[in-house]
Amino acid sequence: MWLDSSAQRRKVIDGAIEVASYLRKNEDLRIDQALKVVSMCLPPLFSFSAPLIRWPEAYFKILTAVWLRAYKNTWNIGCSTAACLLTFQRENGGLQVKLPLATLFDSMWGNLERCHQFDDGTRQMMRLAYQEALTDNACSNLLELQKEAGLLSWNKVGENEFTFACYLANKLKIEVVWEPFNEYAISSTRNFTLATLSIKAGLQLSVQIWGEQVSVKCLSIEAAGFIVTTADQGQLHSLQIDGQSRSPGLPSLREAIATTYGAAVWLAQLPGFPSARLTAHEIDHRPAGVTEGTEAGDDSDEVIDLTSPNERGSDVDEGISDDEQGNPDMPTRGWTGSKTTRLNDGSHRVIKLVIGSPSATSGDIPMGEERTHVDDIEVSNLPIESIDVLLSGPLDSKVRLHLISLGGVGRDVFLNRIAWDKPSISWSRAVYPLRTRRGSWRNSYSPPTARLPRRGQKQRSWNSSSSNKEKKS
Repeated sequence: MWLDSSAQRRKVIDGAIEVASYLRKNEDLRIDQALKVVSMCLPPLFSFSAPLIRWPEAYFKILTAVWLRAYKNTWNIGCSTAACLLTFQRENGGLQVKLPLATLFDSMWGNLERCHQFDDGTRQMMRLAYQEALTDNACSNLLELQKEAGLLSWNKVGENEFTFACYLANKLKIEVVWEPFNEYAISSTRNFTLATLSIKAGLQLSVQIWGEQVSVKCLSIEAAGFIVTTADQGQLHSLQIDGQSRSPGLPSLREAIATTYGAAVWLAQLPGFPSARLTAHEIDHRPAGVTEGTEAGDDSDEVIDLTSPNERGSDVDEGISDDEQGNPDMPTRGWTGSKTTRLNDGSHRVIKLVIGSPSATSGDIPMGEERTHVDDIEVSNLPIESIDVLLSGPLDSKVRLHLISLGGVGRDVFLNRIAWDKPSISWSRAVYPLRTRRGSWRNSYSPPTARLPRRGQKQRSWNSSSSNKEKKS
């Protein structure tokens, strides 16, 4: 996603030079006035295009030197003054000025946050860049990528936006905890999936209508891409499902959720949404046929499962901390073990039943049958990801599937969700010991220093050797 940026780099550097020259010529400015000029000119000029263009290390050093010259002109100190007086922290006696590195860090992470905010083409491009960064560096999350990026060079990490952002965090000794594409985060949930779950939970939203805050409840999805809500007085209102609201008036569904539940990050934090944790009441009344081990770790109602079935297994490395593995205390979610495909007419057909899953052991779900409802939610024209979210839920909970046979006969099938216990091997954890050993080797390795002969030393050695030969002769 990097753009051709030679002209823009030159413009940013020239603008910084112009600010430094202005402060040099106007020495009558007070220090607070000069600092105001710097804060209003240098960071905005650089951060406007910093996330979109690539800055080679040589150009970035030039820009940093110009910023330091501008700060020296601000305090009217000589050019030969050590830069550490400006860059050191205040508790260490420095001025702790903001340099281009910190500005670039803010701009890069802010741009990544904005690009993945809505379900559009930009988000899809960021997902590809995210997967590429993790795959190329054999990492499972951004925390591992930040440690790995610290071992790479500036020009190498500049090939990927996420790798470059993690490199900046490592250079500034800042730990960024963020899962941009976690399927259980509200920001990562697809628009129709979020609308489907809101209808299933009967989510209550606070919407401003004609200058008053009105509580509305999600009812159904319209064909035009809107979700129908009803107010306490029985009035119906339509909220846009996709992205931001395109016209003034009612907000979109995401905007209404962000306004009503501002502190919610995960889907399970929204009222009525499914959670992978079981309450104490549900644990006490479990049937006797539940497999052992499904109750382990279920002691909290606030954490949901953050791993997909093909990522969960028993390959836990005791030498890896919780932060290096990912999110700690990951519970197990319920699963039914059936896969569907979406046809051109919007219907969903069963194409796969995993051996040992409830869908396979029940014997009530033949291949090729059409699935029309999950519980009370109609799944026609919904994406496959939305159906997977509807099928997942708390362990040992029941789910009702309405199927239509090839002969056109409809029926209901009830399944119990079980834990997915298929072992898998994580490539990122397999290379973790190698990555640790390489990091320790690089920290302890010091390149040999070759000593240059002093002036005249080579000549003296040649004279001594020639004199020895003369004595022998």
